[in-house]
Amino acid sequence: MIPTAAYIHVPFCASRCSYCDFYSLRPRAEAFQRYTQAVCLEIRAEAAATVQQNGTTAPLKSCYFGGGTPSFLPLSALEEIMDTLRRSFSFDAEAEITLEANPAKNLPVRLPALRQMGFNRLSLGLQSADNRLLQRLGRIHTREDFAESLRAAREAGFDNISSDLIFALPGQSLESFAEEVEWLLQFQLEHLSFYSLQLEEGTPLAAEMARDSSELPGEDEERAMYHSLRRRLSQSGLFPYEISNAARPGFASRHNLVYWNALPYYAFGPAAASYTASVRRHNPEDFELWEQKVLAAGETQAHAAAIEDEKIDRASEQAEYVMLRFRLTEGLSFKAYHERFGEEPQLRFAGAFSRLQERGLLQKTPEGLALSELGLDLANQVMLEFV
Repeated sequence: MIPTAAYIHVPFCASRCSYCDFYSLRPRAEAFQRYTQAVCLEIRAEAAATVQQNGTTAPLKSCYFGGGTPSFLPLSALEEIMDTLRRSFSFDAEAEITLEANPAKNLPVRLPALRQMGFNRLSLGLQSADNRLLQRLGRIHTREDFAESLRAAREAGFDNISSDLIFALPGQSLESFAEEVEWLLQFQLEHLSFYSLQLEEGTPLAAEMARDSSELPGEDEERAMYHSLRRRLSQSGLFPYEISNAARPGFASRHNLVYWNALPYYAFGPAAASYTASVRRHNPEDFELWEQKVLAAGETQAHAAAIEDEKIDRASEQAEYVMLRFRLTEGLSFKAYHERFGEEPQLRFAGAFSRLQERGLLQKTPEGLALSELGLDLANQVMLEFV
């Protein structure tokens, strides 16, 4: 399959949040220029290789600028990258083009230009609607900044806006989290991602909690937050379509659906991971090394910066597809699996399906199987059956 999705990793952040272990760099004008030159070269090399292998490229139906904080890039840099993508692959007429943005005070004035250059979906990083918690997380915005950015985004013509929440934060209770949710629901977002706090090794917050974790909500309270949130979102018209994502009808993230359907996608930038022609590749979490490799290869070699190649054989592809489909609320369709792989999943995965149903982690649907309510809480155990 020729990919119709692309991910562009922009590694710049104004500051590092206390919980984050993603690769990021402080923004610098000189680094912006170098990044833009290299990522555009990487895009052109990938397009040339796709044409060489397949005779053509396919228009992109999804394009996602993630990070880091892509909105920190100069407008001229974002426009150059967009133009390179448009010339190299073209965009489908209905393409969903997402930009992750920090709702900082300088964002509103940039939104009309972003909308004009082709971005039609915005992901505003809220994380919490409690200013006290935002400060503790190291975020540089307030919930008032978020509200102003959202107002400006609507005014600029963005009618597809997503945001995200982290729950089970230190000092957060079921009641205080419910208040945050109610505050956010007033804005009628099209999409929301929601995640339980993960204490990543090496982060300041993890070190703080290692010294004293008394403020962390317990497991029962964390699960209560999760299930109450899913219920409240459904009541408000944001229907959970995946373990950690909810959307209004027609607004499920097209780019994330590429991942959850195990479809191929391009990826560009340091720390980016791609999946093309059944090969998963990872670029280094090192700006200098990534840039050096890309510039040295020029447009003659795709994946020049990749430091890890993993060939996914047919059996692994089938298992990954099943595992990823179980992340979705609709679960695994036996018919869709058969259409893709030409065989029945009930035969190949009979043992795993039986064990998980006996434990109450999977339930039957009209189309196949899906996670049960208990399966949502123990999803990692379900996924391990297919790793």
